[in-house]
Amino acid sequence: MITEIDKKGRILLPKKVREKLQLEEGNKLRIEVRDESIILTKEISTAEKYAGKFKSKIRIPEDLDEFLSKVISNWWKENT
Repeated sequence: MITEIDKKGRILLPKKVREKLQLEEGNKLRIEVRDESIILTKEISTAEKYAGKFKSKIRIPEDLDEFLSKVISNWWKENT
């Protein structure tokens, strides 16, 4: 497949690619440059990765990555 870069530097991912990778508006992609190649990888949040795997009586934060980052930061401040 071949796609073009527009005047603003954007590329359009063909629909077949988006469907195969289940990419939707708002998904995040990691960009890596290796030699002359650009590698895009779909980022999956910790919450998405483990959704439904654990049963909990407490409300799980919407952005689990951000929540864990704050908890670790607070712990570090208190223990160093």
